[in-house]
Amino acid sequence: MISINSLYNRWSFLKGKKIYVGVSGGVDSVVLMRIFKSFDFDITALHVNYKLRESESDKDEEFVKVLCEELNIPLFTKQIDTKKLLDEKGGNLQEVARKIRYEFYQSFVYQQNDSFFALAHHQDDQVETFFLNLARKSGLRGMSCMLEEDGFKIRPLLNYTKQEIIDFAKIKCWNWREDLSNQSIKYRRNLLRNRLIPEMKATNPEIQHSVIELIRFFQGNLKDTQNSIETLFEKVKNTGNIIDSDFLNLTENQQVELLFQLGFESNDISSFHKLFSSQKGKFIKLKNRSKVFRESNGFSFEAYYSKVSFQIINTEVEALPIHYSKSEFYFDQSKIKGEIRLREWTQGDRIAPIGLKGSKLISDVLNDSKMAAIDRLHWPILIDDEGILACPLISVSKEKVADKNTKKIICIRLERITS
Repeated sequence: MISINSLYNRWSFLKGKKIYVGVSGGVDSVVLMRIFKSFDFDITALHVNYKLRESESDKDEEFVKVLCEELNIPLFTKQIDTKKLLDEKGGNLQEVARKIRYEFYQSFVYQQNDSFFALAHHQDDQVETFFLNLARKSGLRGMSCMLEEDGFKIRPLLNYTKQEIIDFAKIKCWNWREDLSNQSIKYRRNLLRNRLIPEMKATNPEIQHSVIELIRFFQGNLKDTQNSIETLFEKVKNTGNIIDSDFLNLTENQQVELLFQLGFESNDISSFHKLFSSQKGKFIKLKNRSKVFRESNGFSFEAYYSKVSFQIINTEVEALPIHYSKSEFYFDQSKIKGEIRLREWTQGDRIAPIGLKGSKLISDVLNDSKMAAIDRLHWPILIDDEGILACPLISVSKEKVADKNTKKIICIRLERITS
């Protein structure tokens, strides 16, 4: 039986945090949302109408709307013609629906720092996932199945069976919607749920308990793997980089888990391995929209990148220096138009470097430098109202630099800061 006290003690750390709850209208999600509401958590409901069951899908949406109004819970909904999407792009219906659902949920979590989205998966779902992943020959993370806490995803009902959730809802006299399509054996999960697992239970009533114990064993190994990469994970988070040797010295399970910890999804990992044979500057875009760049001896991660910027210190000087610094520029004040300032470079920007006839694209100047590919992405340039004066630490334009005949020399010194 579901214990409200146990659930509150387990998830009380969520108090004061933003929680998005995926609510289909079925008993699992209704129970989860109502329980979290009773805890006075800051929750917002999210519902996807896939338009797969005609009027029944609309009735599910209406049920969720009425329930959220009754409980005074904010609700965001998404309607999508899933059948039309499948006709146009193909794919597996359940996988496409899952992708739609998770992208919708994640769009909220990514906008709100330190937020979570709560899913109503239960123990029966866990057992089904085990057999599905077993058939796929999944690795350690796959055989660990679903975690109660997995980044910003939480599954508070994962230790309870479907029947326990139904019994709890009946005791509370809470209504819910039944999705009759779950009875179909057309899809692999439904075939497991409605035929194969019941047949296994008929000959071995302890099968569900045995599977759960096996999952816990895999999860224990996963936790050990996570602990073994904790130092490297923190290093990558702090620097935004990892060198090839550090990554290649990890076991396969450690590599996969590190990438998951860094925000990768399954499809991202195969793309990442292809980057090994790519030249510096090539990148992949992860499902969370951040980029990973190939560097000369490793990789850099945009999600953990400290953006480079400079502070401008402007002074008037009497004469040019004997030795020049890459962080200092000397200009003829009479040639400067407007305010000297910094901005990020854009495609098509050009500079006329000292010692070079004509001009050169800033993109080429940056490519020729030894800086990291990810630094080139947002590198600032020094400008006035008429054009580009310098590419900091790399090149200065010859057009407005001071010489021995300059009457008023200004020195622009750039102090590098990170943010």
